[in-house]
Amino acid sequence: MLNDVLQSWKVPATHTEEESWNAIQAKISQMEDTPVVSINRRRNFGWVAAAAVVVLVASILVLGPSGTEEVVADVKQEVALPDGSVAHLNNGATLAYDGDWDNREVKLQGEAFFEVTKGEKFSVVTEQGVVEVLGTSFNVYESGDLYHVDCYTGKVKVSHNGVSHIITPGQSVKVQNGELSQPFEFVRQDQTG
Repeated sequence: MLNDVLQSWKVPATHTEEESWNAIQAKISQMEDTPVVSINRRRNFGWVAAAAVVVLVASILVLGPSGTEEVVADVKQEVALPDGSVAHLNNGATLAYDGDWDNREVKLQGEAFFEVTKGEKFSVVTEQGVVEVLGTSFNVYESGDLYHVDCYTGKVKVSHNGVSHIITPGQSVKVQNGELSQPFEFVRQDQTG
């Protein structure tokens, strides 16, 4: 087969066979002079494996065993939290919490209705403020400068810029002009449907 390939080569009209052969030999010599660097893959693999183990252990120590859980709702979505509480996220809402769930705290962007099981303090943290409860149901709406909280059952403590109010069923507070309003009555709507 190699002979067939060599016989099919044609020597350019401007060169003799000897000149063409010498040009090929020169190219081969140049390739032989090119340094070849050997990579010992086994040795490098050991370093890569060791580095991967270090990164994995550091991640577990820093983030904890479960890391952060985050849910982004493209449509209305129900999220069961580790303590049995339920968050009903509205379209476009984002909810995040620690996977180990040792502090019963969630971070919210957007709107969600919460049904919180009784227990230790439960907190919803937004850019506008913090909502703290023990066991209740309430709605939180946060989007840019808009922020309001409606209490359906139990008691809810809402804080914004150092000001706090406790609201009870049927009451609401909101942020207006950068300040937390006094509690006021709101028209109740079924939030779980």
